Amino acid sequence: DLWAHSIGVGLLARAVGVAIKEKELENYFLAGIFHDIGKLIFMLFAAEEYRRVVELAKSKKITVTDAENELFGNDHSVSGFLLAEKWKLPILIQNTVRNHHNFTENDKNNLLLGSIYISNIYSKAIGLGYDGYSVIPRPTGIVWDTIKLNPGYIKSISKRITEDFNHSISTLLVD
Repeated sequence: DLWAHSIGVGLLARAVGVAIKEKELENYFLAGIFHDIGKLIFMLFAAEEYRRVVELAKSKKITVTDAENELFGNDHSVSGFLLAEKWKLPILIQNTVRNHHNFTENDKNNLLLGSIYISNIYSKAIGLGYDGYSVIPRPTGIVWDTIKLNPGYIKSISKRITEDFNHSISTLLVD
């Protein structure tokens, strides 16, 4: 489910990148794939504790990130950033992994982060995999000003993205 969600975010982010005429589209797809890599670290090295994180998020109706912070004292974006740094991924992708749940005024020129932030939220809304979240946050207004993408754009491409997603999942994630 986590890989499916990450593939969905990558596909959606690449489509956003195309819409905003970005030239480095591979960064959009890769940042989408890697944005939740910190969850994999938790799942591999603290599997039982991570089950409790997901249960806590559902029972309290909070985000997985909030539940991670409550139980671990940090969240998957921190562990993902550290792994991306260790793997020497491009700094832009490292920072996107670290900040993919937060988009602030300071980020208003960061198109990659804005695209991943939006794609992460909308991939949940249109059902592209499952990342453990039962709560879907609302995107900030600042992000729309940054990427200059009509919010209706995602809805307009959701059928095509879902088809691409289903094809990718059937090809890449074989049981």
